[in-house]
Amino acid sequence: MPIAVKKIAPSWYVLEDERDDEQPTRFKVQPLSSIQYLELTSEAEEDKQGDMSLTGRGLIMAAKYGLVGWENFYDERGKPVKFSPHNIAMVPPLALAELAGEILTISSPDDAEKKP
Repeated sequence: MPIAVKKIAPSWYVLEDERDDEQPTRFKVQPLSSIQYLELTSEAEEDKQGDMSLTGRGLIMAAKYGLVGWENFYDERGKPVKFSPHNIAMVPPLALAELAGEILTISSPDDAEKKP
């Protein structure tokens, strides 16, 4: 019998290269819903080693679905950038890719959810 997917609250994530910073940018990420997760699986590709990765479109989808806020994120003039879905485009591409990876990690089914 299937068990309902548990709801997980959003959490804060700091990019790997900022973890030692005194005031790092913090990104608030939330797990994807089951529907969103399945939509992203259509954007997965297998590389030559057999590892799966998301296409660019899949990374964007993960960020749009799972990135819900930030702190200490500034524009080139040093002014705080207010969080909005439109402003996600201001996050550098490598940072978005790392955030998408974290969103997928926290969204992946755990062992209890995988049991038939």
